[in-house]
Amino acid sequence: VLSLSSTFQSTLQFALAYPPTLTPVTQQIKMKDRVIASCEKQLVLDALREGAANDSPFRLDARTAEQSRLTQLTFGDEYGVVTAQIGATKALGVTTCSVAAPRDDRPTEGFVFYDVVLSPMASAGFAARPSNEIVELTRLLERVFRESGALDSESLCIAAGSKVWAIRVKVTVINDDGNLEDAVVLACLASLLHFKRPFVSMEGDKVTIHTNDEKAPVSLSIHHRPLCATMAVFDSGAITVLDPTKLELAVADGTLTVAMNPHNELCSITSSNGLVLSGPKMIAVVKSAGKRTEVLLQTLADALAKDQKKRRGGTETLATSILKSSAEDTGISTMATDGDEELEQQAVEGDAQQPMSDSGDESDGSDGGDNSEDKE
Repeated sequence: VLSLSSTFQSTLQFALAYPPTLTPVTQQIKMKDRVIASCEKQLVLDALREGAANDSPFRLDARTAEQSRLTQLTFGDEYGVVTAQIGATKALGVTTCSVAAPRDDRPTEGFVFYDVVLSPMASAGFAARPSNEIVELTRLLERVFRESGALDSESLCIAAGSKVWAIRVKVTVINDDGNLEDAVVLACLASLLHFKRPFVSMEGDKVTIHTNDEKAPVSLSIHHRPLCATMAVFDSGAITVLDPTKLELAVADGTLTVAMNPHNELCSITSSNGLVLSGPKMIAVVKSAGKRTEVLLQTLADALAKDQKKRRGGTETLATSILKSSAEDTGISTMATDGDEELEQQAVEGDAQQPMSDSGDESDGSDGGDNSEDKE
């Protein structure tokens, strides 16, 4: 018993002197992307090669080489909040603004900052800390928008040399199923177009920033609308497919991202993995990217028009209720209309009819008096 107790005491002293280092559970479990088997990669390549032999590369999701996935845009209640979805890839764009002091060398220009966040729930391979993917996507936004001069920075000036607007666009990747470049750029552009900054008034040196209830907010000044189209390259440029999925990107030699605006002007070209294509192949890729950006721009325009109509519909509903209540007070029956013009016309007619009815009542009263005198 004494020997056991001494052994136990020595073990306890050692444990107290050298405690074990325990790492958090989050550090012990390191998530990784799904491992793609060699046979799965070979299946993708064989399908593309067999289709390329028939001048129509076959893809596992039954798309053609130049066919993209379904693109959707969903706007939030606040200005500048939008979710862009390309297939199963989702990106959330949020634009905010604040007042800042300008730089000394450019006293009349505001700031525009771009941030990209890869949410850990988007993919198992994304880490919470900054990674190469975040740096590449952020640089892509800066090339597409800042270097191409898409935004008018001088329109962000409030008071030269003292106050300017600082616009910050934050794009968060919610789900990754390939082609993050197109989804991030689309979410960024849609958020900028949908965002409205507060109205600013100046009286002498006094600057007043009005709320949205006091003054209608102001949209940003955007010169042109660049968007991206990404192509995946296989077999050293022999096969190219538009809007690649995550599985296709794992098999591809690299990607080529082309940014173009509605005027078919080339804004930027970004290649990965040192990809090099021949001249004719590059021209074909740019033409395909131009067609894709036209479709994306039309989708963006339709989504913005739909959201604007929805917001105007809410305003019209409020105006309708106000005009209806005023019409009921004046004794005029009104019907629900789609626009404010008809309701305003009815209100004007009601105001015009009201004094006439009052004069009519007086005339009736006078007539009644005359008749009573005649009867008498």
